[in-house]
Amino acid sequence: MKTRGRDITGGGEGMSPEWGRGCRRRGGGGVAKGDPGHGALEFLEPSSLVSHWETIRNHDVLALRDYDGGHEDAEEVEKGKEMKASSSSSREPLSMETAGSKSASAGFYVKRGVALCLLGVVVALIALTAVIVYFAVPQNLQPPDGSSSGRSSTETSLLPVKNYEDHRLPGHLRPSTYHVRIIPFVQPGNFTTRGRVQVHLHCVSPGKNVTLHALELEIDNTTLDVSDGNGKPVAVSKVSRDEERQFFVIHLIEPLKVGTNYTVSMDFTGRINDGLAGFYRSKYVEDNQTRWLAATQFQATDARRAFPCLDEPAFKAKFKMTFARPRNLSVIANMPLEKTQPMPEMEGWVWETFEESVPMSTYLVGFVVSPFAYVESQYRVEPRFRVYSRPDSLAQTQYALDLGPRILEYFEQYFGLPFPLPKLDMVALPDFSAGAMENWGIITYRETAMLYDGSLSSAWDKLFVATVVSHELAHQWFGNLVTPKWWDDLWLNEGFASYMEYVGVDRVEPRWKILDLQVAFDIHQSFETDAYEHSHRISNPVNHPNEISQSFSTVTYSKGASIIRMMDYFLTHGTFRRGLTNYLESLKYDVAKQDNLWASLTKQGHDEGTLPKDMTVKAIMDTWTLQKGFPVLTVNRTKDGRGTTVSQTRFLLGKLGADAEEGAFGYKWYVPLSYTTKSRADFTDTQPKAWLTAKGESITISDLPEREWVIFNVHQTGYYRVNYDLDNWQKLTKQLLEDHLKINTVNRAQILDDAFALARAGLLSYDIPFDLTKYLAKEKEYLPWSAAFRNLGYIKNMLTTTSLYGKFREYLLGLLAPHLSSLRLEGIDDVEESYERIADVFLSTNLMSWSCQLDHSSCVSNATFQFQQWMDRYDSTQPDKPLLSPNTKSIVYCYGVQEGKEKEWNFALKHMDKTNVASEKSKIMSSLGCTNEVWILSKYLGMMLDEKSGIRKQDISKVFDSVASNDVGIYLAFDYIQDNFDKIRDYLGAGGLFSLSRFVSPFGRKFNTQFYLKLMKDFYKNHEGRLGDAERATKQAIEKVESNIAWMESNYERISRWLDGQ
Repeated sequence: MKTRGRDITGGGEGMSPEWGRGCRRRGGGGVAKGDPGHGALEFLEPSSLVSHWETIRNHDVLALRDYDGGHEDAEEVEKGKEMKASSSSSREPLSMETAGSKSASAGFYVKRGVALCLLGVVVALIALTAVIVYFAVPQNLQPPDGSSSGRSSTETSLLPVKNYEDHRLPGHLRPSTYHVRIIPFVQPGNFTTRGRVQVHLHCVSPGKNVTLHALELEIDNTTLDVSDGNGKPVAVSKVSRDEERQFFVIHLIEPLKVGTNYTVSMDFTGRINDGLAGFYRSKYVEDNQTRWLAATQFQATDARRAFPCLDEPAFKAKFKMTFARPRNLSVIANMPLEKTQPMPEMEGWVWETFEESVPMSTYLVGFVVSPFAYVESQYRVEPRFRVYSRPDSLAQTQYALDLGPRILEYFEQYFGLPFPLPKLDMVALPDFSAGAMENWGIITYRETAMLYDGSLSSAWDKLFVATVVSHELAHQWFGNLVTPKWWDDLWLNEGFASYMEYVGVDRVEPRWKILDLQVAFDIHQSFETDAYEHSHRISNPVNHPNEISQSFSTVTYSKGASIIRMMDYFLTHGTFRRGLTNYLESLKYDVAKQDNLWASLTKQGHDEGTLPKDMTVKAIMDTWTLQKGFPVLTVNRTKDGRGTTVSQTRFLLGKLGADAEEGAFGYKWYVPLSYTTKSRADFTDTQPKAWLTAKGESITISDLPEREWVIFNVHQTGYYRVNYDLDNWQKLTKQLLEDHLKINTVNRAQILDDAFALARAGLLSYDIPFDLTKYLAKEKEYLPWSAAFRNLGYIKNMLTTTSLYGKFREYLLGLLAPHLSSLRLEGIDDVEESYERIADVFLSTNLMSWSCQLDHSSCVSNATFQFQQWMDRYDSTQPDKPLLSPNTKSIVYCYGVQEGKEKEWNFALKHMDKTNVASEKSKIMSSLGCTNEVWILSKYLGMMLDEKSGIRKQDISKVFDSVASNDVGIYLAFDYIQDNFDKIRDYLGAGGLFSLSRFVSPFGRKFNTQFYLKLMKDFYKNHEGRLGDAERATKQAIEKVESNIAWMESNYERISRWLDGQ
C-alpha cells in the first residue's frame, strides 16, 4: 500500500508535497446451507439463496449482541437504522419469493406458571454458570503452547484482554478455500450487504473451537454449520462474540482431530460503511446526478468487516467470490468474471461468479461495485490490463494505462517470475484513505495517484502517478506472491515496494534519473524521523490493530527502501537481483520472515563471491532492522595525514529519556564503507572497501593521499551520516567554491545535508554548513538545493517569530538572487509536458516558491497578477480550461489567496467544487490555507467535519495541514485539535488509519517554546489511550518540540553572529 505520498520537495519541514510551501471445496457456484438440526450441507443455486437469507434475523436463539450501526451518512433515510432497513425495506425486492412463507418469529404459547418456573431455573443456571466461569475458565483463548484451549467465553465478550498478544487468532486451523456470496445494496437508506461464507479448514493442532474474525457483522446463528471433510456434522455447544478482539468463536462439544478437514458456513448481514475501511461507500456527481459506488480497503485488519474470515496474513487461502448486482452497476474483483446468471426473483439483478483465486491473504481480497467505465491496454494480450474510473475522468487514465503494462513487463523480467494472474485492473476511486492498495489483480488508487491531465497536472503530479503505479505493481511480487507472515515484517512489503518503485520508473522514464532522486525523497526524509528516540524498529513487534496501523510509517517505507538500496549496492545489483528471484521462487504463494530473505541473499552473495564468506546478510541487516536509528561516522585524519580513523555512534536530534529503549546491538551497526579522495574523485565505485562491525571498534584506513579531502559514503549508498575533522570540512568547502562539479551531484547533496544535521545535533559548528551554502550561487542541480531547502526550512520555522528572522530572510534572498534573474513564473504556453529533465522543473519551482515565501516583491506581485488574470478569464462552464502553468499554479493560487480577501478565497473554493481534475482540487485545497484572514482559517477548519462542505473524509488531514503550515494558522490549528480531536477520530472512523497522526505532526515542526511544550504534554495526557495510531506521532511531536527548545537555546546567538559577519 502507498500511504499518500512522501515529501519530495526538499522544501523544508512542513512544506507542501508539491511546491515547497512553508508539505492491497470445488467451485460449484453455490454456497453451503447449514441445517442446525442435522448439519447436512447442500449447495444452493443463486435463486434459492435469496429465500434462504430471509430466515437470517427471524431467529436469535443464541442471543448475540445486537448490531451497532455506528455513524450514519446524512443522506440516509433513517439515521442509525440501516440494519432495520436491511431486514425490511431491503427485502422488498424479494417479497415475491417469500410472500407465502411462514414467519419463523410467530413463536408459541407458554402458560404463565410454567413461564415463571422456567424463568427461575434460567436465572439459577445463569448465576451458577457465572460462578463456574469466574473460577474455572482460564484467561487466554490460546494457551502458551499455541494450541487452542477451546474454552467458552461469555455470550458477548471473552474475559478482559490482558495484553496485545491475546489479539492473535489461535493457530490450530488453517483455511484452504473460501466461498463467499454477497448481495450489496448500494443505495441511500439501505447501504447494507447480505452474504454467506463457507470456509474449508484443515486442523493442524489440537483445539476445541473455530475462531473467525468478524466486525460490524450480524451473523445468523441458525444458519451456522460445521462438518468434517466427509460431510459429517460437528456438534456445536454455543457461539460467542469477543468485541475487543473482534472474534466470532464457535465452541465445539468434541475436540477437533488433527489432520482432518472441516467446513464452516454461515449467513451474515453487514453494512457498506462511510469510514473508508472494509467494504465502504463513495459517491460523485455526474450530469447533476449523485452516483454511488462501493469499494474495499482491507489492509491491514478490515476484511473482517466484509465477511467472517481468518483475517491474518499467514492464513492464505483461495477465494471463490460471487456477487449480486443491478444491471446498471458492474462488479470487478481479484479474478476474471467466470459466469453471469439472472436473478428472476430480483428484477434487473444478476449473479456474477468470478474465477477461483490463487492462494492469498484476506487483506488482498478486493472488489468494487460501481458505474465506472474502463479502457483496455493494447500493449500485450496477457495479462489483460484495464484502467477504471469515473466516466468523465476516463481520459485522465491514459498515462497510467501507458505506464502500467510496461512496468509490469519489466518486473516480470527483473524478478524472473511471470505475473501469476490472467488480468490486472487499476481503479481510481473518488474516496480512498491511503494513496493506493495492491489488492491482487485489482489495484485501487486515490484519484490523485492514478489520474493525470497533461494540461492541468504538474510535473510533480506526473512523478507521483508514476511512482505510485510502480509501487503497487512491485507489490504483486513483494507482498502478494510472498507475504510477510505477520505485520512485524510489514517492511518486507512496503520497504521493497518503495525501493522498486524507483527501479520500475527508471525503466520507463530513464530521462528523469529518478534513482538519484531517491536520496532526497527517501534517505534524507527518513533521517529526520529516525533521528529521534520515539522512532521505531523497521522490523517492529506488533499485535493490536493500533500497533499495526502505526507501522505504516516513514521508517517502514522510506528507511526500509533506503536500507534495501544499501544492500543492493554492497551485494552488487546482479547478486541482489538473482537472490531476490530465488527468494520469491522458493516461497511463492507462501509467507515469509525477514530471515528467509537474508538466507537467500547470503547464499547468492557467497556463491558469487560478492559477500565475504565470514559475513552473512543476516548479521549485517539485523543491526539495521532490529534496532531503531542510524549511525554517524566520525572520520579523523591520523597524525601523519596518510590515513584516517573511522568510528560510529548513534545519531540523535533529541535527548534520551530515562525510559530510552536499548538497542538490540547496543546501537552499533555493520556499516559498509566506501570513499574517494580529491585525486581519485571516483564516484562510480560504490563497493565497500572496509566494514565497521556491530562490535563497535573503530578502524584505521591507511591508503589515503596526504593533504586531500576525503568523502565517505560514495553516492550516499549507505544509510548513515558522516562527520569529518575541521580540516576536511574546510577542504570540502574550498572545493565546492572553486569547482563544485568535481564532486558528483548526490554527494554534494549529502555534504550539505550532513553538515546541517550535524550542526542541528550540536556535533558541528553552524559556521560550516552556512559557509558551504555560499557555493549554491553556482549550483544548478536540484538535489543539492533540495538538501539545502530541507535544512534551511527548519531554521526558518524556528526563527519566523523572532527578531533574527529579518537577517535570516536577507541571507536567504541573497542565496536565491543569482538564480531569480533567470526565473519567472511559467506561463501556460511555456509548459513542456515531456519533462526531459524533470528535476530542473522541480528546482525552478522550488526557487520561485521560496522567493515568494520570503516576500520577494517581484515574485508575490507576479503571482497575484496571474491569480487576478485567472479570475478574469475564468469560464465557469469550462472550469478546466488551461489558463495557468500546472507547475507554478500552486504558487499562484496560494499567494493570490494570501494577498486577497474573502472574494479571492471564495472564488478558489468554488473552483475546487467545479473542477473535474483531482490534482487540481488538491492544489486548491492546499492554497485555501494560505489566507491571512484568521476568521476564514477558522471557517476552513470548521468545514472539515461538515459533510456538506465538499471536503471528503480522505482530505480533511490535508485541509488541517494547510492551515497548520500557515504561520498564522498554526495556533488556530492547535486550538482546534485540542477541542475537537475526539470528534475527528469518531468522524474518520476506521478510515482514520492513515490520518490521525497527521493532526499532531505539524506542531513538532514549528513549536519551540515551553508554553506550547506544556500544552502538547497536556494534550497527550488528556487523550492518552484514545489517540489510536496517533500515539507514537504525538510522542514524536513532543520530543521534537523539546529538541526545538534546546536548539533555540544553543544556536540562536551563534547564527546571529554568523549572519552579522556576512
